[in-house]
Amino acid sequence: MTEAAPRPPSRRAVGLPRSAIREIMSLAAGKRDVIHLEVGEPDASTPAHITEGAFKAAREGWTRYSSNAGLPSLRQKVAARFSKRWGVPVSEHRIVITTGAVGGLYSALMSVLDPGDEVLIPDPGWPNYEAIVHLAGAASVRFALLPKKHFLPDIAEIRRLTTPKTKAILINTPGNPTGAVFPRELMQALIDHVRESGIYLVSDEVYEDIVF
Repeated sequence: MTEAAPRPPSRRAVGLPRSAIREIMSLAAGKRDVIHLEVGEPDASTPAHITEGAFKAAREGWTRYSSNAGLPSLRQKVAARFSKRWGVPVSEHRIVITTGAVGGLYSALMSVLDPGDEVLIPDPGWPNYEAIVHLAGAASVRFALLPKKHFLPDIAEIRRLTTPKTKAILINTPGNPTGAVFPRELMQALIDHVRESGIYLVSDEVYEDIVF
């Protein structure tokens, strides 16, 4: 009896764009006296009260399944924070707790994308944006973040790149890796554009409260 050749892996998996960040991390792994600048990770450990809080929650039995959107008590606290910070009432029913920022971006994009759609993503930008779009079967279309424009998107280019295939635009402020923060006028122009064109705006604001 002969064994059949293994069937090929998923074309989606094989075609997944490689992350240069992870390649650099692999090269640095195991080497001493390396200062890591490739990931947004401070050199300080997790604060003790957070670590102790996690252990306390585990000991109290908070280790079981929650609702799909997350614990209601946590969603209420997140909604209250956003309502207070932005001065706009936000209901906990519009809050979804995810497994980190990657989980949030993945869930947001997968909920609006279909194969063949296009997504506008920043260039330079975080490599996982392109990876998530690829996994959704969609295509990434890059918009430039140029030094001469203070690493801010050009709304005229955004309008030019938006076609009938465009389903969403992904923005990141404060930006990774540029550090640029979008001014109010630019944000308003982007909001006006997505309303006029009917596309979705996915805003990655993971660095909103992170200061190294």
